Amino acid sequence: MRSDASRCDPGYTNFDQITLVLREGIRRRCTSAVFDNGFPKYVWGWLDGQLYEARLVNRQQGTYKGYPLEEVETPKDDEDLLNWEQQDA
Repeated sequence: MRSDASRCDPGYTNFDQITLVLREGIRRRCTSAVFDNGFPKYVWGWLDGQLYEARLVNRQQGTYKGYPLEEVETPKDDEDLLNWEQQDA
């Protein structure tokens, strides 16, 4: 985990919603080019108007740790793939 990463908001307890956002990010190809055991190392998605980055933490189970990104941390997006925040995931 990044030592400077924002902590997950403990108010997010609806893991079904979080899982949907993760799946939507993968479906929309908002992932890093690096994969590990078939899982993208990073996935980006929107939750309540905030861009989050999910990092693969267990490649056997495909589990992720997510944290909100500051605007300056937004990944380079030449294909405009991250432009879906206003839509429902």
